[in-house]
Amino acid sequence: LGAAEFLQKPLSEDKLKNIWQHVVHK
Repeated sequence: LGAAEFLQKPLSEDKLKNIWQHVVHK
């Protein structure tokens, strides 16, 4: 997932949390 895609596609909070978990997990 790129920053452009992230900003272009409005994601639900659920997906945001999922992505954030992946970022924090690394």
